[in-house]
Order: sequence, then structure tokens, then C-alpha cells
Amino acid sequence: MKSFIKAERFAKWCAAHGFRPDRFGLVVLVTWLVAAAAFFVFDYLFEDGLTHLSYDFLSCSRRGAGPSNIVLLYISDKTVAELGGYSDKILSRTNLGRLIDRIGEAKPNMVVIDLIFSETNFVAGEDEQLAAAMRKHGNVFLCAHQRIVSSGNARGLELSRPIPVLRSAARDTGYADLPVQGRAVRTIPQNLERAQYIGEIVAERHRPGDSISRAHPWLKYYGAHEDRPFASYPVEAAVEEQFPVSQLRDKIVMIGTESDVGFSGEIVADYFKTPYSRFGFRDTPGLEIHATAIGNLLNREGVRKVPGSVVVILWGLALALIVTFPRRLAASFAAFGAAALLLFFAIVLFLQQNIFVAWAIPILIQAPCALGARLILNPKLRRIAFISYRREDSPYAQLVLERLEAKGYTAFWDRELGVGSYWSQLEAQIERLPVFILIVTERTFAAAVGDEDVLRMEVALALKAGKQVIPFQAAAYPKCLPDDIQALPGLQDIQYDDRDVAASVSELAKAVIRAARAPQTAATNIKHEAVAQAR
Repeated sequence: MKSFIKAERFAKWCAAHGFRPDRFGLVVLVTWLVAAAAFFVFDYLFEDGLTHLSYDFLSCSRRGAGPSNIVLLYISDKTVAELGGYSDKILSRTNLGRLIDRIGEAKPNMVVIDLIFSETNFVAGEDEQLAAAMRKHGNVFLCAHQRIVSSGNARGLELSRPIPVLRSAARDTGYADLPVQGRAVRTIPQNLERAQYIGEIVAERHRPGDSISRAHPWLKYYGAHEDRPFASYPVEAAVEEQFPVSQLRDKIVMIGTESDVGFSGEIVADYFKTPYSRFGFRDTPGLEIHATAIGNLLNREGVRKVPGSVVVILWGLALALIVTFPRRLAASFAAFGAAALLLFFAIVLFLQQNIFVAWAIPILIQAPCALGARLILNPKLRRIAFISYRREDSPYAQLVLERLEAKGYTAFWDRELGVGSYWSQLEAQIERLPVFILIVTERTFAAAVGDEDVLRMEVALALKAGKQVIPFQAAAYPKCLPDDIQALPGLQDIQYDDRDVAASVSELAKAVIRAARAPQTAATNIKHEAVAQAR
């Protein structure tokens, strides 16, 4: 009994708000299936999918400064030209040793060199000079990279470590290749089976005894390369004492390239695409991306991604709830408003909490599909009838409306009233529509029906206007009715059968459609024979 009462209350709520549970479920299913297809098509078949678009857009909304305890020293073509090297692209290791001696005077916390030292230098003694400078500082870290090796017809990856003399002089060596998803670097590099990521090594040594969390693998970029999120100087300025190296005290100093510069007789391109590259910004040096990853690990501020399936499921439910309500224009505006709100909260969560919500598929794919499904499920229907009922009997009216819509028609009921005069709108609809449906229950005439009773005024107007009045009768008429609606008992009705609700509602819908198609006459009585034929 309690279940029945709850179901009846839910039915009344649905009727009162024009909510269609069947359409709600169908729209939810459509949005989920379309989102799953979009994930497959855009995120697996294309290099830069919609999930990456979401992340890139949110990353570009952040334009600030990185951690102040990280300083970058860049080697460029100008560095090689001013300090000297083995060619116009290769800086000598002697000059690199001079740089380490120079910055060592400021006692930085550590020095990270993101250069390739996989081959012995062809100038005798330079490797030893560089190693001596590294030992003198005592806290220099070198990087290892993977390279492609061939053996017969087989090709594979091999970890290329610094030469032994430099590796023994370094405090530690870490893996430093950057992961590229699609065409850009978006996540913190992972450890290899044989080597730990250099950024993780640096973070652990900077905070000994404090565990480094990798729970948030997406990079929190601090800004585009043009924004210079980290303090940075050219190497020649440090070597030639053009700025006070005291600024490097207790800092993590990172040395790398800002142009194509080689260090083992080879030319290396050390620029990578980032989220900012999609929107017209320059590519970013790998050194700056490593600095970003180290800053994330040190400060535990990597970006955490909300599972895409959670976003898709919840958004599908929200969209279905919005678009299945009756007013088409209002539902469309509500859907667009909800999409704007989702994007706003995605930006706020990203900037304030480092939480990444993949908004692109929900907004660009699910929302249009939900609105499209609404148009398909609820096309422009021909309105043929007016439904008159007591507010408590709205579930009956909802049943009638749903059956008519299933047959390609619809009816007017007072849930669709706009602003303005209440009665004038009702009067206009009654006079315009050919069929008048009256829901008759024990509540319809239970109270005294006075001259100002709206239901009585509706019925009287329909009878006076000669409309096809069809009572849908779930209860008997009272013995006495007001004079202006006394004709009701003489009209052919459709009986409501609670043992077979679907059949009785379908019978009423057929009668209404038949009446709407018939020529309009002054008679309001549908003959028994006509109804029998309609059945």
C-alpha cells in the first residue's frame, strides 16, 4: 500500500511538472552511448582528443609564476658564440665546468644539468675538468635519455647514461625523457624499470625523509613559455658575471638548452608542445617542463583528474532532467546555461583546487545530442484538444497527454499557461481547439460548483461554443448540475477502467483524434455508433 501511495505521489509530481520518466530514461541512454562513442573516436583514434582539449583550455586559463626556488640557466646559440665551443652549435665542456664553478660560489641547493653526455669528449681532459667542477660542488645531478638502437632487423630503446667519469662525479642520475600524449606534454614523466625520473630524484633529495606523491600525474603548468614562469638567465650572463649569482643561493638551478644545441657531436631539438601550443603560443623548452614537474612534485600540486565516466554519467542525468521538461525553448536555454555553469566550475576547480574536469565531451557532444534527442522524441505536434481537470486529477490528464503525443498529437492544459490574464488564455485555447476533454472523477463536482468555478466556466464555454466535448469518466455525475453544464450527462463519454488503464486511455485518444478530424458542428454529442466504430 505504501509503495502504491509513493508511486501515486510521484505520478502526481510528474504530471504537475510535465516530467516524462520514459523520455528521461531514453535521453540518459542516448547521452551515455554518444559520450562512449565520442571517447572512442576522439580520444583513441585521434592524437589530440577532446579530453586533451579540455585540459589544454583549462591550462591556458592559468598565467602566473612558478615556484621561486627554481632558477633556469639557458644555453643558446648566443651562449656558444660568446663563450666558445666546438662548432656554432656545441658548447665546450670546459665552459660548462666554468659555469658550475661560478654558480657554486652562491651555494645553490642543487644543480640539475639537462644535457646529453653519452659520449666521451674528443678534446682530451675536458671531461675530467667538468667532473672536477661537479665534485667540487658536490650536489650536481645529470640526466639519462632513451635512444633507438638497432640489432639486425630489430629496433628497440636503450637507456643512454652519461659517460662513467661524469656519472661518478654526479650526486645522482635520473631519467629525463618527456612523455608526449597526442602532440603535447601533459603529464609528469613516469619512472622506468631501470631508472627513476630526474624530477622525482631532485624532489626527494630536496626534502629528505618526506615522501613524494604521484597521485596527481597531470602537470600543473604555471604559464606559457612567453610568460617566463620561472626566473631564467642566459648561461653567458652567469659565466661572465653579468648578474649577481647570489640570487642562486639555496635555489634549485637547472641548466639546459633554449635552442638546438648538441653536447656529444649531435644536434638535439629540445622544444616540446604544451597545452599553450594549441592556442598559438610558442613551444616550450624541455628544461622548463622539467622545472614545472619538479615544482609540482615539491609542492604536491599536480593536477588530479575526475574520472571521465563519472562526469559523463552525472552530466547525462542532469541533461536528461533538463531537456525532458515540456517547454522546448526553456529547456534549450536551461541546457546552454547548465553547460556554461559546468565550464565555469571546471575552470574554478582547475585554478583553485587543481582538479581537472574533462568538460569537452559533456558540453560539445552530450548537450547537443540531448537537445537533438528531445527534438526527435518531442517533435512539433498538432494541438487538437483542451484538457479540463481538477488539480488533484493531473495524473489522469498526464496519461491522456502522453497517449495523444504517442500518436502525433497534443493537447493544451493549464501547465502551459504563460504570464497575463489566466482566464483570457484559457478562453482563447477553448475557442481555438476543436475538442474539449473533461476529466470526471469523484473530486470534479465534490465541492459546490459556483459561478466563479474555473472548471465549470471552461465546460460551459465549450458547450456554448459547440465544441466536441468528450468526458473521460472515472466517476458518476452528481444528481444536480448547474444549468449551464446540465448537458454533460447526455454526452457520450469514455469510461476510465482502472483494471485496464492503457486500453481506456487509448480508447479516449482514438475518440479525440476522430472528433478532431470530423467537420466542426454545433452538436457536442458524439454518438454511440461513432465511438463504437472508433474502438
